[in-house]
Amino acid sequence: MYYSYLPYQNQTRLWLPLLAGAAIITAPFWLGGRNNCCNNQPYPYPQPYPQPYPQPYPQPYPQPYPYPYPYPVTTLT
Repeated sequence: MYYSYLPYQNQTRLWLPLLAGAAIITAPFWLGGRNNCCNNQPYPYPQPYPQPYPQPYPQPYPQPYPYPYPYPVTTLT
């Protein structure tokens, strides 16, 4: 009678080629060597976000127009 040393030996025969293929495919990602695969460049940190439109830096909100008061201002004492 045939005795299998590994349980579910028929199902485990495919794991080694699958893991080897996955390791070969993903090797440039987790090795990160000197190759330029997948634009493997270090991120230039810190890098500011690009502004979509120029910001009015000194006054970020519109200043009110200096109009005269419609009534005389008196101080309450």
